[in-house]
Amino acid sequence: MRVFSLLLCFSLTGLASVQKPNLIVILADDLGWGDLSVYGSTEIHTPVLDGLARRGVRFTQFYSISPVCSPSRAALLTGLLPPRTGIFRVLHPGDRQGLSHNLVTFPEVLQDQGYLTAAIGKWHLGDAVPSLATRHGFHEFFGIPYSNDMVPLQLVRNSEIIDSNPTQAFLTRNFTNEAIDFLNRNVANPFFLYLSLSVPHVPLAVPHTWRNQRRSRYIDSVEHMDWHLGRFLKRLEELELARRTIIVFTSDNGSWRLRSNGGLRGGKNSVYEGGVRVPLIVAYPGLPSPRPEIDTPAMMCDLFPTLLRLAGGMEQKGLDGRHLLNLMGVGRTEEGIGRRPEDPIFFFLRERVAAVRMGRWKLHLKPPGPTPQTPDQLFNLDTDPSESENLLDQHPRIVENLHRLVRGYESG
Repeated sequence: MRVFSLLLCFSLTGLASVQKPNLIVILADDLGWGDLSVYGSTEIHTPVLDGLARRGVRFTQFYSISPVCSPSRAALLTGLLPPRTGIFRVLHPGDRQGLSHNLVTFPEVLQDQGYLTAAIGKWHLGDAVPSLATRHGFHEFFGIPYSNDMVPLQLVRNSEIIDSNPTQAFLTRNFTNEAIDFLNRNVANPFFLYLSLSVPHVPLAVPHTWRNQRRSRYIDSVEHMDWHLGRFLKRLEELELARRTIIVFTSDNGSWRLRSNGGLRGGKNSVYEGGVRVPLIVAYPGLPSPRPEIDTPAMMCDLFPTLLRLAGGMEQKGLDGRHLLNLMGVGRTEEGIGRRPEDPIFFFLRERVAAVRMGRWKLHLKPPGPTPQTPDQLFNLDTDPSESENLLDQHPRIVENLHRLVRGYESG
């Protein structure tokens, strides 16, 4: 096993011996790019996540690749785009489709390296036995199989239903308590914790003590989430785990609440920026100074190879994602393929590529069909992040190059 230079960073921060880092991925559900204070929100206060960003790096152009949850969650865990996971749409209770056993997941790779793994919160990659979290690399699962607006809403431990009608207002608290319990039980073991929260997906519910009649329930739910994450991170510190733990925070897609997307166009269910651009914070020991803000576009699939390298793992072949260590300034960046500003990023609506970005240019592709449809649209995201000025007719060569990229991807 290769031990990458992040471990040297650990030694610089006081870790006496080489030790595998713990990995934590915290995933919000439908959180908008502009919902955190550190991303510019003036109405929602998120001091815990703001503090995490100050300890780490903050990506300003990170993409979920799909504007709905199941495809983006599959991309996170497999490092693959939807055509290769086979998950193009939102899955529902009793769905015959789910995460395939032909795919290798990130926690499966980590199990082979001696990690203990747990998934807590929303799964949403299938509820048939072969698709459960415990069949895809997680030693433990505690949470809900689907979104909290789907029926039946069940709280499950591993494969056993323990509550057939959990109180929604307490889901965030319960998931956090379970995550803290996992920390308490695994102080001495390298672990990967996937904490997939169910907020701020609808229906919005918070305890009565958190309701503020002068504000929206949406704001209450995000601030409630931030407070519970503070409890979790405090326990991480108390157990002296923070100095050897890498923490990732992101969202599965943009918000359905359009004002939450930081002035970007569109929202959930759309491949405009508001539907696919999401927060990404990565905090880890040995952070180079000054703490960087990273503007290079990156995508959900990149988390698999990035975290694997940070854990000292072997290169995983055949992934669609590229590691981000070269952008973050850690690790041995000369090996493998790191994310570059000119690398294309494809965005999907069901089975089709609906948009492609390369560098500053983003091309939206008109939907197929014989009836009149919305034409292609070309935007310069450097000068027009809100995608308001269609430059299609002004740059025919760029349009053709982007079409060529899509044809090349679709053909193989």
